[in-house]
Amino acid sequence: MKKNLVVSISLAGALLAAASAHAEVRHVADTNEVAATVDVNNSTIGASLGHWFSDNIGASIGLSNGNSFTTTEIRGTYLIDKPFDIARYPALPYVGAGFMSISGPTYAFGGASSQSKGSGLEIFGGVQWQTPWVKNLLFRAEARISTATVDTTVNSGVGAYRFDAGYNTVSALASAVYQF
Repeated sequence: MKKNLVVSISLAGALLAAASAHAEVRHVADTNEVAATVDVNNSTIGASLGHWFSDNIGASIGLSNGNSFTTTEIRGTYLIDKPFDIARYPALPYVGAGFMSISGPTYAFGGASSQSKGSGLEIFGGVQWQTPWVKNLLFRAEARISTATVDTTVNSGVGAYRFDAGYNTVSALASAVYQF
């Protein structure tokens, strides 16, 4: 888990250090986007909708599901105005913060029940790359750290017990994004 974060940050840093600063970046002010996302560490897939208020500031809402978790998040993103080339096409680093809510399955059996849930803040950073194939298609790679603690509470006839539900707070994400 931490190894994926270190690899993601190292890769992003190496790309920034070695990249040309002469890429032409498509302006995104007043555009919308739809994205498909994979969270590698939590084995979830999801979708998000976003809007760019300027060439640097955007907001999105997302929903993902998998590995018994459903995640809802609201995010703000800042594109850093330091473009560089990846395979002769422009890429931009970005950072952001948001709020996420996570829920897991609810079970009931023989008078006992359990429910997993949690929420918290997230910070993230990554690189988005404009593809050469479709003008409005981007790929994003990012690392995310969350303060969310997901606990499972088991209620039985004699009391309630809590345990960690196994949600990874450090994760690597990959997205395909279409802007319109």
